Amino acid sequence: MIKIVCLLFGIIACSFAFDCITNEEYDWPDSTNCRYYHHCKDGKATDHSCLVLLKKFNPEKLKCDWAWKVNCEAVPQKLEPKKETSAARETSKSSKTK
Repeated sequence: MIKIVCLLFGIIACSFAFDCITNEEYDWPDSTNCRYYHHCKDGKATDHSCLVLLKKFNPEKLKCDWAWKVNCEAVPQKLEPKKETSAARETSKSSKTK
């Protein structure tokens, strides 16, 4: 019986897990509570909350903000892929030619 309960708990926990974009670092709002957000780094999410009592996570600015400035029902914009800098391209090219 205990094994079944543990299995069900694991399945439920996995279904609520937040998926992050690999090789990116960003914060993303929790879908159920405006006070919480997910910090993504290298494809792994950690859950955080806005610590100050009067703050909530602003889905438009993607950071904690004063509660009266936050529209919890706003939909965040999609993340833009990071643009590769010319220095990074040069480094990449030089490592391929060696």
